[in-house]
Amino acid sequence: MRAAGTVGMIGQLPGAGLAAVGTARSLWRSGTSHSAPTWSWTGLATAIRSQLPDGAPGLIDTAALDALALPAVADGGGLVTLKGWTGPSERGIVIHPVSSFGSATSTVLFDRLRSQVQNGVLTLRVADVLPATMAAEAQRRLAAGGVRGRLVLDFSQPL
Repeated sequence: MRAAGTVGMIGQLPGAGLAAVGTARSLWRSGTSHSAPTWSWTGLATAIRSQLPDGAPGLIDTAALDALALPAVADGGGLVTLKGWTGPSERGIVIHPVSSFGSATSTVLFDRLRSQVQNGVLTLRVADVLPATMAAEAQRRLAAGGVRGRLVLDFSQPL
């Protein structure tokens, strides 16, 4: 299921009526207490407002719906976006863009993540490790779908 596809998922985060929208996998990872399919992203507001009539006080948009997610958010609520979208907003909704771009070169962060994996705090889901020369094959496998876990490209050997 892809976020840009016609079938998505909505889920409610435990406590405070916060909602998340995205693929089934992204919602499972976010810890939603329950989720239900939405048959189109345009039905998102209706689906959320059937459970939260005033709208979600906060919504985490893991599907990059951006402005399409605004009708599902309560007046004066908050919308967390993950791909840099900052608005325009409406009805006093505050947009909270979250980005990891600044962390891409942080050796301190990567050392901490490595330590958490080694200590069993984090579990990696790796489907396969391929030499970087097989990047095209990795892309074909991803495009075909059905890959459980991440495909990792190994750059330790010369190209």
